[in-house]
Amino acid sequence: MAKKYEDLIREIKILKKRIAELEKNPTQHYLSVAGNMFIVLNKDGVVTLANKKATEVLGYPESEILGRNWFEHFLPKNQVEKVKNVFDNICSGKLEPLEFYENPVINAEGNERIIAWHNSILKNDNGTFYEILSSGVDVTETRQAEEALRESENKYRSILDNTSQAVFIKDLEGKYLYINKVFEQLHQITNAEIQGLTDFDIFSKDQATQFRKHDKAVIAEKKPLVLEEFVPHPDGMHTVLSSKIPLYNNDGTIYAVCGIATDITPQKKIESKLRESEEKFRSYIEDAPDGVFVADDNGKYKEVNQAACKITGYTKKELLSMGITDLLHPEDIEKGIQHFSSLANDGYASAEIRFVTKKGEIRFWTVDAVKISTDRFLGFVKDITVRKTAELALSENRNELSHLLNSMINAFVIFESVFDKSGKFISYRFEYINKAYEDITGVKNNEVKGKTVHEVWPETEPEWIKRYGNVALTGKTDTFELFHEPTGKLYHCRVYRPWDNNKKFCVIFEDITQQKQAEIKLKESEEKHRVLLESAGAGIGYWDLNGKLILFNNLAAKLMGGKPEDFVGKNIRELYGDAVYLKYMDRLKLAAGSTKSKDYEDQVQLQEGTKWFLSTYTRILGNNKQVKGIQIISKDITDRKLADLALKESEAKFKGIFEHSNIGIVLSDNEGNILEVNKEFLALLGHSREDIIKMNIRQFTHPDDMPFEINMVNKIISGEINDFRLEKRYIHKNGEIMWADLALTSRKNAQGKIDMIIGMVMDVTRQKKAAEEIKKHHENLEKLVAERTTELEKKNEELMRFNKLFIGREFRIKELRDKLKELENKIKESEK
Repeated sequence: MAKKYEDLIREIKILKKRIAELEKNPTQHYLSVAGNMFIVLNKDGVVTLANKKATEVLGYPESEILGRNWFEHFLPKNQVEKVKNVFDNICSGKLEPLEFYENPVINAEGNERIIAWHNSILKNDNGTFYEILSSGVDVTETRQAEEALRESENKYRSILDNTSQAVFIKDLEGKYLYINKVFEQLHQITNAEIQGLTDFDIFSKDQATQFRKHDKAVIAEKKPLVLEEFVPHPDGMHTVLSSKIPLYNNDGTIYAVCGIATDITPQKKIESKLRESEEKFRSYIEDAPDGVFVADDNGKYKEVNQAACKITGYTKKELLSMGITDLLHPEDIEKGIQHFSSLANDGYASAEIRFVTKKGEIRFWTVDAVKISTDRFLGFVKDITVRKTAELALSENRNELSHLLNSMINAFVIFESVFDKSGKFISYRFEYINKAYEDITGVKNNEVKGKTVHEVWPETEPEWIKRYGNVALTGKTDTFELFHEPTGKLYHCRVYRPWDNNKKFCVIFEDITQQKQAEIKLKESEEKHRVLLESAGAGIGYWDLNGKLILFNNLAAKLMGGKPEDFVGKNIRELYGDAVYLKYMDRLKLAAGSTKSKDYEDQVQLQEGTKWFLSTYTRILGNNKQVKGIQIISKDITDRKLADLALKESEAKFKGIFEHSNIGIVLSDNEGNILEVNKEFLALLGHSREDIIKMNIRQFTHPDDMPFEINMVNKIISGEINDFRLEKRYIHKNGEIMWADLALTSRKNAQGKIDMIIGMVMDVTRQKKAAEEIKKHHENLEKLVAERTTELEKKNEELMRFNKLFIGREFRIKELRDKLKELENKIKESEK
């Protein structure tokens, strides 16, 4: 018994010495100040160790954590079964420990915290599992921020994908980072496919150069840029209004350019048609009951009608020496300038504004203006002084009636769905409207927010409820045009539901009232003039054999600068003078004696300038088969003659371009025989023009490139393709191999057969050599990266070994303390 007691005492001394040695290590201190949670669970799931960080996160003192079952006290109920099952499988050896794992815990306040765990198994000296050590990091705020970011990105992506405008984002080098669905559909490329591409990969060189120039201007000036650009669409080239803005990092540096492109081609086409019809409608404008003003881009009046003179009290001559600001009330000049600026930017503007007559009277106008060309603006003015005076008399505090501003092309609104008890969609409530919606509808966000549409507009048509309800309930996007009686406008609407429930939906509006009205007016005008053109497609005149004009149609008279009554009954000498009398009389006599018509081309000097006419002389026979007169049908061929002159000019320009182009040009027949080359092509190959004209393309083409080129040329000749482009090798006169970018196309003769192959050649030898150098450089970089990666992996392995050793020492101390306590208890028992 005494020996057994001595053995216990000796073992206790050894344990205390071992504990003392281990406690010299600072591990315990590290655990207490560690930034991570440390939790140790025994095989029953009971907490045997919790450091200071663990008590802070859980909100309990250490005494209330130690000894408690982890799964019953510190996990949400919906997580207990799953986590406990994983733990039991690890303890039984059925599952390898999950080194990294995230799951929520419940703190003392009942709130969930998301912890990212790193797990390690602790084993005895004999290799038997006895505890699990988990190191945890509280990532709750991080995961919440990530979720908020995902929700925000989804929200704005939904808005961008459902807008009717093309939206894109490019980095500072012009590489695409994002495009929306409209952009994808227009250019047949997906957001994934366009990543890393530039405009030069998608569009023509000229278009890409234009886009890049504008992007660089936004980056350099660090401010938004709004301009018109020309962009290819599936049905041809379109004009778009591009709004480009810089995007900034948190540190204030620009990292990208965002663009919003609105297709204004329909507006441009209408403007073009309106310009063509300007003269036709001049009489209508002149007789209009409202004042009509035409101003240039500086606001100076270029045309006014009589109503405008009557309203202002000025004569037409006086108004044409004035500008917009000359008529405005001094206090409304700034407002007038803003109105004109909106008109210039958006193509349409409407306002109520004060003006001063010649007599000094202050009157009120409504001004509705449209942009009819790049430097011309048409305004319709109505005097509303009586109405405004009555309104001001009713309320001194009432502001001027707000006018519609079209500074933003699209309006955006979020509606909340309203259902009855049976679940039927019966109305919708305003949750948010943007500035453009306020401008278009006249309501304000702070006034209508929280109200239903029936509270704002009781007379809202049922069709709106039907359309909106269908989208809210089904989630299917709908696009339609619908008239809104309360605002008196026609809207183009796109309704969509970005959420997965029917509680809310979004609408994008565009006011197309003015556009539709302009289209209707244009169609009416075209129909009227079509009838006129069909009834008189050419100038027609009938002359007797003595040169007297018997009949002249309207178009013929117009071609000559007058009306039919100005010419009918007069002879050639009266109309055109002695200088041409004999010439025209000879033509009449020749026509009278011939059964065939005769054509003549004449150059005529009219008041508006020189014109060319093609006139056909044909004799008219009476019932007795005798010649009773001559019919002359005249067509204005001025445009054709000018086109012929322009063609000659173009040919001369082409010759200049051919000779002075900075790229090589070579013309050959279908067999590859050289027909003509320019100086740049000669410089590329080192031959003289005399030598190369005798040669065939095969003689200076690298043999390896010849089969492919011949095959593609044959496809052009057969009509299978129109053109092609390739990189090929030429052999310089001195034997050096030259790389070139070659584009081949063809020219057809009058019979439609290809008689010439045209080659455009650009020397890319330098670029080829540079590309090779870059490839070698990239290979060296990849080698260095691989070596560095291997080195970092070795360091990481050393760090992990240190971490396991560090934590293992701490738990060895705990193990020894437990054994010491056990021995001391045995001594106490023996002393009893």
